[in-house]
Amino acid sequence: MPAMTSGEKKHMGNHRKALGLAIGGILIIVCIIAALAFMHYSKQSDGTAQHTASSTQTSAMAPRSSGTPTSTKMAKSLNAAYQACDKGVAFDETATTTEALVLEDNGKSLTVFSGNASDFSTFKCVANHLNIPAGYTAEMLKKQDNPSMVSISWDGYSAQWTYNTRSGLDLYITSKD
Repeated sequence: MPAMTSGEKKHMGNHRKALGLAIGGILIIVCIIAALAFMHYSKQSDGTAQHTASSTQTSAMAPRSSGTPTSTKMAKSLNAAYQACDKGVAFDETATTTEALVLEDNGKSLTVFSGNASDFSTFKCVANHLNIPAGYTAEMLKKQDNPSMVSISWDGYSAQWTYNTRSGLDLYITSKD
């Protein structure tokens, strides 16, 4: 094998730098995704969302508010939506035909879990109570795979949602106040 010229060595060095930058960028993206997933699931597992094998427990067994809701108007609205729309079904990540609500952060956040084979009636109830704009709800009701976290906001609320064709809709709503 003939010896490399200085030009070839420089060209080879540039490829190594580019490869190193690409790998570094990929690692950063993976870390960001892992951090977002950790934050999302740690909010669900702070003691208020109980993962159970049964998805038809009575409302006495279903996740309840993690404390007295704050006195803000938006938090009261989240609590009212929870009270009106909660069917008393405990969250079960394997249940694709049911929906569950979890009220957390002293009433400042509401999470809607709608299984992919559910009728989405709980989601529709929450959307109606919180006046989620029709364009947003229509997008969620398409039931198309959307693994990326989508952020939306309206009338004092912000929300993030994803839809997975195997598990369904995860919608996390917070009050801005």
